[in-house]
Amino acid sequence: MVDDYEPDPTGKSLTRPQMEYDVNEAGQRQLIVVQSPTLDDVVSALDALDRASRTTLTLIDGSGAYLSVGGGDGLYHVYLGAFDHDDRVILQSAGTGELEHDGHRYSAPDVVDRDTARAALSEFHRTGRPDLGLAWRAG
Repeated sequence: MVDDYEPDPTGKSLTRPQMEYDVNEAGQRQLIVVQSPTLDDVVSALDALDRASRTTLTLIDGSGAYLSVGGGDGLYHVYLGAFDHDDRVILQSAGTGELEHDGHRYSAPDVVDRDTARAALSEFHRTGRPDLGLAWRAG
């Protein structure tokens, strides 16, 4: 897969975001940080989410915006936020199913399938912005 970066509208080059994901083994939770992951790295981390030993994946861009994906096994809760404010936008679906994740229960509209989660991750990885072709709601 070609993993090129296009310049943003201001003409500055975009850099790859940082990726973080959790690994839970033998009751110990460890946060793994990957600097400048490729899109293949991100997709592999998405595919590894299983709601048990790997539950959350987050991409963080240089400005502090982040896209977080939680869940696994085909059901994902995806939201976009920033460290400097509490506003979030949540990726929406036509009703994939409910999801319980990290002690929270998410209703069907706030749960997306793997392809939708992948599309959101791909665009954020490429541009640091949400995919405007997808449905989002303030949350």
